[in-house]
Amino acid sequence: MKSDYSKESITEFLSRKYGEDIRLFPIKEGQESQAYWFSRGGREYVVRINSNMEGFKKDKYAYEHFRSDRVPIPEVVETGNFDGTHYFCISVKADGITYEDSDEETVVRLLGDITDVTEAISRT
Repeated sequence: MKSDYSKESITEFLSRKYGEDIRLFPIKEGQESQAYWFSRGGREYVVRINSNMEGFKKDKYAYEHFRSDRVPIPEVVETGNFDGTHYFCISVKADGITYEDSDEETVVRLLGDITDVTEAISRT
């Protein structure tokens, strides 16, 4: 079940963590994680909150073992305990749009690239 923390509580968590004011911006959430993006030190990041750490560990493993020019996987900067019952993952924000947010014309235009990435993943 996806967490339902207020934007303010996540902002407060990050502001305490980094010792500076953090502004969160909405981002398309996954099925299991709350997600926002923020800027810090001239870079953009995504913070996700989930009741299960396993998906975040898999993201970090995928970045460390499978990323390449053909398989762009965002760097996982940090994972940890959010509040005793939920976990956080901070990763570098990737440019682009999600497949789910693409209109039909965009999907058709990207099918070749999607196929190339899928083939590259299968070769790793």
